[in-house]
Amino acid sequence: MSIGADTSQLKGKSVYKPPKPMTLLELKSIAIDGSSIEIRMRNRGRRRTRVMLSYHPDGILFVDSPEGTTERTLRILIYRSEDWLRREIRRFRRGDHIVYPSSYVSGTTLYLLGNPMKLMVRESKSPKVSQKNGKIWVSSPSHTSIQSVVHEWYREMASVVLGESVCRMCATTSLHESVPNWRHRYMSSRWGSCSSHGSMRLNTHLVKVPRDSIDMVVLHELCHFRQLNHGPEFYSLMDRYMPDWQQHDRTLRKYQRLLQEEFD
Repeated sequence: MSIGADTSQLKGKSVYKPPKPMTLLELKSIAIDGSSIEIRMRNRGRRRTRVMLSYHPDGILFVDSPEGTTERTLRILIYRSEDWLRREIRRFRRGDHIVYPSSYVSGTTLYLLGNPMKLMVRESKSPKVSQKNGKIWVSSPSHTSIQSVVHEWYREMASVVLGESVCRMCATTSLHESVPNWRHRYMSSRWGSCSSHGSMRLNTHLVKVPRDSIDMVVLHELCHFRQLNHGPEFYSLMDRYMPDWQQHDRTLRKYQRLLQEEFD
């Protein structure tokens, strides 16, 4: 009795070949699908309870782990994430996502209100940021983190841009009697939130996305002052005040990876 497969009918036809297994090289790089992926370990001061992996299209796998995580644990988690990593690589090859920079040097692409801007770095005695002709100019002492300077500038821009959006959406809707108490800060998992006490919190990263998507997030939180859940009444309010909100929500999803950026 033969248990072998009959290959006589396969001549001239393509045959599926499974991908070669991923190779992990001393927690420094990964060989996968003919490419080399750099591994960058990030142990920040922020308290963590689990290991987080994020792939960057520059060919980098960022590994954020709690202090004391063993090398054996990291190896196991990375190997178990092989299928996920392949999907991430394919997704970014399609170019349908916008991500945070892997480094802050001249020529890096940054975003402001959905517009791509080239970062230009030059040395100076004190930090200063300006924008002109599609470029963001950063003047800073050589020992200063350019990433920190840029994100402090984003904070200042967000105070103005997000404030304008909150006022605009309050003026064009009847969802809140007056402009609510609000503030912004960098968040890693959501674009905005609100409390039952009538205060709103927005993600500083929003200053990087188009204005219509910012207004959609603000409207979303204003609607929650009326409906705390995501039931039919909530979406009825969204449809009433912004009939095309789903289009802006899809746009916002392209920027979702901005939330994964780590910085001090």
